Amino acid sequence: MRFTIYDQATNGVASGVITNIATAVSHGLFTVTIDFGAGVFDGGERWLEIGAVTNGGGVFATLNPRQ
Repeated sequence: MRFTIYDQATNGVASGVITNIATAVSHGLFTVTIDFGAGVFDGGERWLEIGAVTNGGGVFATLNPRQ
């Protein structure tokens, strides 16, 4: 799983990226703890983009839309 925080729903500037290598997913459900740091949340809008890749590796598939 890869989590990227943006300042806009589409395009925008990424403020941080966190990759959780070993994230268990069961029937589409997962739980992770992510911390982008205190400087990311300054009162402006933030949008979370999630990417997933299979156990075998490869390219991250980006889930749409950003949340």
